[in-house]
Amino acid sequence: MKMLAVALALVAAGAAPAWAFNCPVLIKQAEELIKKAEAKPGPDTKPLIDEAKKQVAEARAHHE
Repeated sequence: MKMLAVALALVAAGAAPAWAFNCPVLIKQAEELIKKAEAKPGPDTKPLIDEAKKQVAEARAHHE
């Protein structure tokens, strides 16, 4: 059981840097989706777009 926990911890530690390389791609995708949403605004869209912009800005700050 203890060996399984150690193995899982090592796998998780090795996977974290691999996910970091996805950040620029995911940020770009999010920005493209925000632009699409802004092109077709709806009555409930504005608060969601504002929240998405805040989260993208936060993700960009954490990545740099």
